[in-house]
Amino acid sequence: MDVSKSRLQKIITEIKKSKKKVYTISDLSFDTAIREEVLKEIFVVYDPLIYFNDKFNTKDVLDELIKEESRLSEGKTTKRMYIRSKDIAEYSGLVDYIYKNMTVNGGILDTGYVLTKKDLKLISKLLKEEKEKFKNK
Repeated sequence: MDVSKSRLQKIITEIKKSKKKVYTISDLSFDTAIREEVLKEIFVVYDPLIYFNDKFNTKDVLDELIKEESRLSEGKTTKRMYIRSKDIAEYSGLVDYIYKNMTVNGGILDTGYVLTKKDLKLISKLLKEEKEKFKNK
């Protein structure tokens, strides 16, 4: 079962806060307000017989949970891309952008050109400017 990062963090903090030697699924369920069945689905990866074992100690798998949390948070951050006015200033409009970037010699449209995220953002900004020009006329 895929576990969200926030839910995993909640489980880890509750296990760490507990002073009991044996911290069972029912204790964890009570403290985190997550149903026991859902917790058992999460912990079945670490112990396949968890459905039959009521005394399963969740503190035994704390290290694996921490590793799983670090794996989840590892590659999720992406740098936000900005389109500044200086990027748009070099083009007089959308048609000019298409002509300068998406054509081959002689002005023939390049059918093999692949749009990037930056291209799409720039095109959307140029389209907004074109719409503003039509509204102002």
